[in-house]
Amino acid sequence: MVAKLTDVAALAGVSPTTVSRVINKKGYLSQKTVTKVNEAMRTLGYKPNNLARSLQGKSAKLIGLIFPNIRNIFYAELIEHLEIELFKHGYKTILCNSEKDPIKEKEYLEMLGANQVDGIISSSHNLGIDDYEKVEAPIVAFDRNLAPHIPIVSSDNFFGGKMAAQTLKKHGCQKMIMITGNDNSDSPTGLRRLGFSYESKESKVITVTNGLSNMRREMELKSIISTHKPDGIFTSDDLTALLVIKL
Repeated sequence: MVAKLTDVAALAGVSPTTVSRVINKKGYLSQKTVTKVNEAMRTLGYKPNNLARSLQGKSAKLIGLIFPNIRNIFYAELIEHLEIELFKHGYKTILCNSEKDPIKEKEYLEMLGANQVDGIISSSHNLGIDDYEKVEAPIVAFDRNLAPHIPIVSSDNFFGGKMAAQTLKKHGCQKMIMITGNDNSDSPTGLRRLGFSYESKESKVITVTNGLSNMRREMELKSIISTHKPDGIFTSDDLTALLVIKL
């Protein structure tokens, strides 16, 4: 359950009006009272509803978007389409670029929760389930399992990996390789890797470290292709595929 102002008041042993005065820093209050209220807010994890206060109870009509990387062309296009569709329905967006950093993700999540956005769409998950369960706003996950009760929009990435191997075999490839990043097995790319390896156990899976510049990644890919001389290549993401096509 998300803590409410009345819960803070009960724990601190003061009235809800006093809690509101502490939050808004209005009127005279003893330091003892201020300390009690602040300690109660910390204990309960209470976040003042800043935006709702400024809008006097009106709906913010804001949707928070949390994504791990806005440079990736896939995410960039997805964010663009989300913004367009949300705007058509009267909503503005707040874009949060977590950069796969758990500290940034946590702070963005807390900021969105404190400002009482109308909903959150998240494709970033470095945090524990509890962090997302504390948020009162509706959440939709994209390609990430955030928590059991949070709905997710995703492809069957494991089956996609299997299909890639089947397609290469169908076209006569006998020396296939997969090029992927060093993501964990629960990530979309990790699931594609598992599906590919399940269908083609004899094929090599080669990891290229995430976070490399395009120039460095291109050099790595040239070296991989020169060394292994594959007749079929499956890449786990679009950016790597584009670089391979250029070589």
